[in-house]
Amino acid sequence: MRGVVPTQIMMKTMRLEDEDPRLEKALRLTTGRHETPTDLGAAALSLCTPAASWVTGQIVAVDGGR
Repeated sequence: MRGVVPTQIMMKTMRLEDEDPRLEKALRLTTGRHETPTDLGAAALSLCTPAASWVTGQIVAVDGGR
């Protein structure tokens, strides 16, 4: 069993304003931004490749380096 755990995903319908506390939080992440659905999908896809055949029983946190 393998899986991915998302954190706060930025959707197209979400907007960050200059004074928004989410913007400040995102800038503190290693990546400097919130994750997108594409980031989560890429992590899940990587667990489905032969390169991950020895990864078992793991939950991967897709969190931008928190």
